Amino acid sequence: MQPVEVKKKKRLALILAILGASLLLLYLVYTLFVEGYFLFRQEEKKFQEAAEYYYFQYPSRLPKKEGEMTSVTLKELNDLERIEKLMIPKENDICSLDSWVRVFKEGEEYRYYTYLSCGKYQSNVDHEGPTITLNGDNPYYVTVGGEYQDPGIEKVFDDVDQELPVEEVLSDTSNVNTKKIGSYTVRYTAYDKMHNRSDVTREVQVIRNIKDEVIAQTDSSNIYKGANASNYLLFSGMLWRIVKVNEDGTLKLILDDNAANLIYRQDGESFEQSNIAHWLNDYFYSLLHNADTYISQQSTWCESPLENLSKINQTCETYSNGLPVGLLSVKEFLDTYDSNNRTYFSVNTSFWLLDHKNEESGYLFYPSSKERVIMRDNQELGGVRPVINLKTENSFVIDGNGTASDPYKLNDYTYGKDNDKLSDRYIGEYLNYSGQYFRIIGFDEEKNIKVISAGTIKNSTTALELKAGYDKMDEILLFDPTKEGNLGYKLNYEIGNYLNDDLLIEHEFTRSYFDDTKKYNECTTDTFHATFAIPNSYDLFSGVNSNNMLIGTNYYLMDVVNQNGYFLMTNTTNGHTFNVLGEIFPLNSFKIVAFINKDARLAGGKGTFWDPYFIKQ
Repeated sequence: MQPVEVKKKKRLALILAILGASLLLLYLVYTLFVEGYFLFRQEEKKFQEAAEYYYFQYPSRLPKKEGEMTSVTLKELNDLERIEKLMIPKENDICSLDSWVRVFKEGEEYRYYTYLSCGKYQSNVDHEGPTITLNGDNPYYVTVGGEYQDPGIEKVFDDVDQELPVEEVLSDTSNVNTKKIGSYTVRYTAYDKMHNRSDVTREVQVIRNIKDEVIAQTDSSNIYKGANASNYLLFSGMLWRIVKVNEDGTLKLILDDNAANLIYRQDGESFEQSNIAHWLNDYFYSLLHNADTYISQQSTWCESPLENLSKINQTCETYSNGLPVGLLSVKEFLDTYDSNNRTYFSVNTSFWLLDHKNEESGYLFYPSSKERVIMRDNQELGGVRPVINLKTENSFVIDGNGTASDPYKLNDYTYGKDNDKLSDRYIGEYLNYSGQYFRIIGFDEEKNIKVISAGTIKNSTTALELKAGYDKMDEILLFDPTKEGNLGYKLNYEIGNYLNDDLLIEHEFTRSYFDDTKKYNECTTDTFHATFAIPNSYDLFSGVNSNNMLIGTNYYLMDVVNQNGYFLMTNTTNGHTFNVLGEIFPLNSFKIVAFINKDARLAGGKGTFWDPYFIKQ
């Protein structure tokens, strides 16, 4: 055989192979894509022909007026046996029975539009309704007995027809009963030009105004009294106690915790110039959620000098004006006692009251069997319980019954949800991390979360204790994480045995040098880097176990005392802070401060003591 002939045969074989492969590819394309489309188009044609014949037999069902529409579904035609079941191409399943044929009257003609849905095959006709955007809040809150005024529709937009008239949206408010507390639904319905329908709903919650609830739960004084008052309220992520309804209709609230340990320290006789007033209104107020909306900005605080406790009913002569956060007065505290000499305030924990005897001293609440209020020097450290006046016109009770485990919950914020960022949550909320309770107390510029243990760190069911000391040559006692044997060193190298540190980050901390002649933010400070620190006296929740179910004991504060051999401790039982002398820290427990990575996310919970957030690990 000649070489030329061999080459010709090879070339022919190659051409035949390519041709065969091409034919096979075309067959596969046809089988996988084209055939299914043609089969679907055949079913679509059957559907429209069946609908047209249906209207031919029943002409009275055709639209009568220009622009009117009537419709028949595949299910209706199946039920009338006008068409056999339509099948999804190459699948053993039927097409959607909700498929439809619509006929519009256009002049003297009838125009048919067919939408058939068969698995991945769908008719190329507009079949999706418009998007409805609501005005106002959803959910929408209305006080029981009030009037529901529907906020209406902001916009209706369709991908094909573009913007549609909002006045054509149908709304049904008939389900709303403002005379009965409960949750109701308002439904809005819109159609596009093809008569595709869309529905959205608004939840309308008929609820109680918090002021009305307090009035209903108290006597004619509108003051909560006695030991078992159900006056717990959750506001801005923190637990408060409702004291009373003020004359202007606002509610006086006091935080259920000592928020810090501070010296009162007045410059002259003005509360406005005091150390506590600066901390409350410059620092604490800035941490509250939507404070400008919910808190009265022009609250007045009686600060007339009180020479003795027998004059507590005197008419107030001096007020501090324009401060949103203050303290409870002696009279307001004593008004919480009932006829049986009981009050809901703890009989153990002390805190500053607003009244003062003169510029050198203030009153510190300290219960005892003989007297309820005693005088303390205003340069001593004492517990601070912030007081605010809550606006009530838009403050609604959406949950709770006023008990500690189920406090009144207002509409000022919502609980965190699964997978929300911890960095988006609120100051004061609780989280359970590695079996320890913590509270959020701040955020850095990168949104890393500053937390403080809600109680002393515990080992199983007992408080974890560390014994640490200093060199005898130390002039002052410093919390120092770099110095072996120091509390700071032991804390950073031993606490890891009790906490999962996957989400904890090393961070810069500020160490304050305590000075009873200066305001909290005027004291000398320095910084250090560590994973764990202990709180300064002015840090939020530095001076309290945040719930009496947590382990209570004395624990260290980080403030540096400018006296040789002294350090600060606080007593979580009575709220007192005191100096301790010693070359070696005694065996004792502690609260810790740390930073959690900004990327941490929630794994459940509501952020309350009874239902803290859990963090995804």
